[in-house]
Amino acid sequence: MKMKELTPTFDVPYYYSCYIPILHDKLKSMGSISYLSLIANEELYSIPSYRVDTTTSAPSVARYTQLLEYNQTFRMEKNVYSDFGNGLQFIKECLNRQEVFIALGSTFFLPYSNDYLNPKFIKSHIDIHTDKYVTDHYLAINKLTEDSVFVQDPVPNKYMGEISLEEFHSFWKGGRGIPELVQAKGIERISSYSSINMIIETKINLENIRDIFLRTLQKISSEYIRGLVMRKNNKIYYFGKTAALELKENINTDFHKQRNMFPLYLKCLFDMRWSRYFLYDLLIDMNDLFKDKFMHLASDLMDIKQSWERLYKIAHIKLLKKDSNLSDLESFNLIMMDVITRESVLHENILFLLQHNYSLQS
Repeated sequence: MKMKELTPTFDVPYYYSCYIPILHDKLKSMGSISYLSLIANEELYSIPSYRVDTTTSAPSVARYTQLLEYNQTFRMEKNVYSDFGNGLQFIKECLNRQEVFIALGSTFFLPYSNDYLNPKFIKSHIDIHTDKYVTDHYLAINKLTEDSVFVQDPVPNKYMGEISLEEFHSFWKGGRGIPELVQAKGIERISSYSSINMIIETKINLENIRDIFLRTLQKISSEYIRGLVMRKNNKIYYFGKTAALELKENINTDFHKQRNMFPLYLKCLFDMRWSRYFLYDLLIDMNDLFKDKFMHLASDLMDIKQSWERLYKIAHIKLLKKDSNLSDLESFNLIMMDVITRESVLHENILFLLQHNYSLQS
């Protein structure tokens, strides 16, 4: 059982999650136009987000934007099958429709992965000091025989080829198939024999692709300017420009104390850069679609990206040292406020352009 030839996506920027190129190929197999940058930004990757735990004061940067509710052009739907045989039947039905099947499982059981039966993989999830969660790995399936499965695994393994049906069975059990992980963080969200399907509200084609890009960009810039603050349980979430402002405030507060949180703040500063990378990719793709109408914005964002890199290096070199002083902090603050200000102006310019050139109200 196999689908028609589909050129798999392996040329993927290093900062993209494993599932994005696989969703990209899934959408194409469903007859839709697809862009990596559009998938990432439909998932709101370009909106900076920052979280503080009010109980421990621990900061973190991750993709908390799923808390922001938006209608999406396409969305992911998780399916869980009763057993391996039942799941194989759904794979066959999917391949009969000439669509990529997306299976979720654990790299611990993939023979080409560095994690394959690696004790360090287990230890990294159960160590008492670990902050690592058990997560699903995405695998694209496009051929199934009686004793093997043809898979593509672009990130991080860049692998395309066959694995045995037995190896795939182990992979598809996921983290639930590793007894040592029974108490690991995140295991409660793992289901054996699960898959991801794509629900397309509107199939993306040449007639609507430009409008979808415009509305996605509008969504990103509107949320950046809004700077929403959300409280949920014992966590406070900061979005858009407020994320960077709050991180700056926290760094300043901790600088005058014991600085025990400083390594965490620097990690947040490092991770916060990625949202700008995803927005840049979106603007570059839009510039191609709109015949250079977005090049000036992409150029401004490139400068902002470079400023974020410089900001992180300065913080790492100057603020982390034991003899850092107020002069070092003031230098850092000046650069960070400058980049936040320029970023706000960029998003205001984006919204102005969308309103006046494309009649999109923010």
